[in-house]
Amino acid sequence: DGVRGWVRFRKITWPLLAPTTVFAAVVGAVLSLQTFETVAVLTQGGPNGASETLVYRIFQIGFRPSFRVGYANILSSLLIAVAILVGILGSLGGRRFGRTGAAG
Repeated sequence: DGVRGWVRFRKITWPLLAPTTVFAAVVGAVLSLQTFETVAVLTQGGPNGASETLVYRIFQIGFRPSFRVGYANILSSLLIAVAILVGILGSLGGRRFGRTGAAG
């Protein structure tokens, strides 16, 4: 065929890998948004917040000595918006790359 390098990747390899890549990205993003227990139990945010996640930070802001519940509520709303956006983008990506062109 004579197709080499970048053209082969763009025209052949990427269309075959795209559905798997979209699925892995969405699942990875959702799982990273759910990471709380590991940080809370093992490191409590780690040295200088090195292992702190957004969910753990929301917990600290809302329920630790400062009790800034309003600010924690805003951050939680942003977290929900990001999760919804990731789901929508994953759904759109799944629809775009999910069709293989086979009759069915």
